[in-house]
Amino acid sequence: MRLRVAGKGCSIFWIVITVLAAATVGQASDGDVGIVLTQVSENETVGVLPGENLGFQIQAGWKIMERGPARLDAELLGKRMTRIEFYLGNKTFLVQAGRDELYVKGFIAGSGALTGLTAGEKRLLKDALENNGKIDLGEHTETFLHALNILSSWPSNMAVFIWHDSDEAMSAVGREKLAVMPRKDLNARNTEAVKLVPLDRPAVERMAPPALNVTATDVREIAVVQGWTSICRRIGHSYTGRYFKCIDDFGLCLERRYFNYTHVVGGRRCFGRCGVRCTGVPEVKIYTRDCFNHDACVTRLGYTAFSCDIMFTFCADDVMNAPRCR
Repeated sequence: MRLRVAGKGCSIFWIVITVLAAATVGQASDGDVGIVLTQVSENETVGVLPGENLGFQIQAGWKIMERGPARLDAELLGKRMTRIEFYLGNKTFLVQAGRDELYVKGFIAGSGALTGLTAGEKRLLKDALENNGKIDLGEHTETFLHALNILSSWPSNMAVFIWHDSDEAMSAVGREKLAVMPRKDLNARNTEAVKLVPLDRPAVERMAPPALNVTATDVREIAVVQGWTSICRRIGHSYTGRYFKCIDDFGLCLERRYFNYTHVVGGRRCFGRCGVRCTGVPEVKIYTRDCFNHDACVTRLGYTAFSCDIMFTFCADDVMNAPRCR
């Protein structure tokens, strides 16, 4: 399926899903919310969480990068990626992740207009995350739960847009701004490299993540650079992170002041956990330096501070890629 789901196509999806839900929702038992699935093909699944009225589609495939040395039969090089589209009312929220790349976008079905998440929508996504810890989507289970985690954690003042490809990282921040930086600086967590520019909505709305090749075989996955730093071993102990505050008067964060912040990792507030504090599936716990720094930022400056919006983009790939704490 293409990135944008036309109004007609989305309606057809819901007709099919509604029939499936009516036929099978009674199979849920033992207090589980239940999940209705249908396998469209080997690499594509559609489903619905009836209790949350949330539909979704999962597609797996390869982002093909290049062929090896110049031979017709040279092996393909690529990245294995999973694309999940969540259907919530007239909105579609896309999360496509694979190794070091991440694409997140929220848009209105039919028009493709960029959108954010309301408090009610985030609460619904959080409920779906917390009430479906026992679902089994095979190799896609963790990606599915992580995608729900990142969306339910989305700052209320930000349009849903993060684009981390091999060359550049960008994300919508605050009100009508776009934070951009070279990919190497995202990997290095170099906040000094972040530049704020006006958000060009039409250009962003035309952007689509890499097309997935669902039939490729004999693909060798290329090596990637790790950007996240796990702090699982610091749970229960004091840890010192670092956040910054934008101090210029132009709304472009041209000047920044940095502060250290010391706090116990974990605890009753789950400080440093990727997600909205202690919410989420209990057994999927991820603690990283970036998420700790973001928690420090919002504690001191509030959830709608420009600085914290910028730091959120560093947390996003942690949510999708960092290992869970054992």
